Parts: sequence; C-alpha cells; structure tokens
Amino acid sequence: FVSNRDGLRVVYVVEVGSTGSRGEPVELPGVSDAHSISYSIGGRKLAFAKSTERQNIWSYPFASSPASVTDGFPLTTGNAVIEGHDISPDGRWVAYCSNLRGNMDIYKRSLERGNPIPITDSPFNECSPTWSPDGTEIAFRSEVPAGEDMVMVVPTNGGTPVQIASGTSVLNPVWSPGGLEIAFTIARVGRWEAWLVTREEVGSPWGEASQLTDFECYPTDWAPDGSGVLCLEVLPATAIVLLSREGDVLWRYDLGTAALQFSGDAQFSRDGSTIYVIGFHEDGSEGIWAIPRRGGEPSLVVAYDDVGVGGLHYLSVGLDRLYVTVREAEVDIWVMDVEVGR
Repeated sequence: FVSNRDGLRVVYVVEVGSTGSRGEPVELPGVSDAHSISYSIGGRKLAFAKSTERQNIWSYPFASSPASVTDGFPLTTGNAVIEGHDISPDGRWVAYCSNLRGNMDIYKRSLERGNPIPITDSPFNECSPTWSPDGTEIAFRSEVPAGEDMVMVVPTNGGTPVQIASGTSVLNPVWSPGGLEIAFTIARVGRWEAWLVTREEVGSPWGEASQLTDFECYPTDWAPDGSGVLCLEVLPATAIVLLSREGDVLWRYDLGTAALQFSGDAQFSRDGSTIYVIGFHEDGSEGIWAIPRRGGEPSLVVAYDDVGVGGLHYLSVGLDRLYVTVREAEVDIWVMDVEVGR
C-alpha cells in the first residue's frame, strides 16, 4: 500500500492473516513519490506511478504588456511543494510554506541567494505566512488535526509561536500597516467570514478576536494607507470589497461589469494604487489582472497560457516584481522486480 505515514509517499508491505496484520508494515526500498501501485498476478513485479510535482515561486517584472507564465524567473527550485508566500517589507526576503521535511512548515529565504531557513518545525501543517510591517514577526495559520485551526505569530528569526486566535478552518491572516491588527477568515455557519484580532502596541498581548463581517468575505490584504481590509466576496469571487475596521464596505468592485471571475488571491501594489488579482475572463483568458483602485478596466499582466506550466492562486507583490507559485507536474510509470519470500 501507498502511504505518507512517515512523511513522504512510499510503498509499504505488511503480511496479513485471518486475524489481521502480522507484524508492522515495512517500507519497500527503491520506490519514492509513488502515487498508485499495481502488483502483478505472478507476484514478481510491481508497477507504480511516480508523480514529480514541482511548485516553486517565480517572479515577473511589472510591465505594460502581458507576460506569459513561462517568462517568469524561478526564485526557488527543486521538487518540493511551495504554496503561500509573502515578501518582506524591505523587499529583501520571502517567507513561504513548503513540504521540504514532509509536512508544511514556514521558511524564509533571501531574494538574492541562499538556502531556505526554517522558521517553524511542528508535526502540523503551517502555511499562509505574512510579514509584520516592521519585519520582526510572521503571522501564519496552523492546521491542527481533529480540532480548531490557529492563527500564530512567530519572530522572523525563529522562536516559539504564540497563538492569537483559533476557529474552524482559519485562513489567510493579513497585517494592518500599523502592526496592531490582523484580519483573517473563519468558516462558520456554512460561510467564510472575516474576523479581526488587535493589540494595543507592538509587543503587547493580543486581545480576543471579533467578527468583522456577517456576510461571506475572504480577507487577502490590507490597504497600504491603513484604511481597511481587502476582501473577496465569496469564492469564486463576485466582488472585491474594502472593509473598514467596523466591517462597513468602503469600496466595491463588481466583477460582472468587467466580465471577470476571481478564483484566487488579491493584493495591493505597494503604493496602494493598483490591486492585482488572479482569475479568468469570460473570453477564456486566465492569469493575473491589474485593477486600478479608483476603478476602470482590468488589464492582464501575466497570462496563464501554457498547460505545462500552471500558475496557481498564491500571489505576493514585491517592490518591483510580482511573485507567483507555479506548478510543473510530471507523472511516469515505473516497473520493478520484487523478491518474494515465502
């Protein structure tokens, strides 16, 4: 059987009898990253599908004409899976989650060079990292099996994470520019709601989380001027809204007027003049779109136009480039001889 019980997907064998298993499962050597297996009738050969999945962070320069998803520059390389990421306020570092050690942990890496530096190390999946405005802390979500998920904050140089909020299916914490508030999502009563947790000053304890919306909304960013929380109204999104700290809608962009449907992230540019979103147009084009905050027609900036290189819905905005999680997948069938002991 195939299992990731020890971290990576490998094949195990266990002897069975009329009363169940006889002994503990033993890893079958020579098989890695197995997706599925087939055992020959004669018992002498094992076929397995080996899936090589690479999800890395690629960067794209801001440009006046659309770039192809294949034109990006790989910031990270290798066969590990990377999901959410965020660029540090000074534009020198990227924080991201990856399964380098089996489950998802938070890492940081210099944008110029260097190896990934682990920030967290726990048996739970941890993802959605986001830098505090002063660059000293990282907020993230921790998936706790059979229990409530948590919003955690950890120093950027590593240390003991502090739980600041919890709930069912907690997602996507985002900092306010002053570093005193974090908005996030909780799944309640069958919908995604925006919530807020605050503190009086940097370094002081966090207070109790409060509900920000009574309608379905998914926070993705905070306006650089501190005016409010950027939120996708349901997924796939029908609108982008800017919420005040009291949950009032300050600004709304209806997607139907632009023939767009958003299926992923939405992020402000550093100066707050533009919102970058991931979605698709009714004409079939898909990719990253730029929408003026004051309203107007969206423009395609990165086109997801190659089936072999798939841009995903993880986006972050740097000082002079966009950063996207890109997937390259390859599946092969392997056959191996098996020595059978009787």
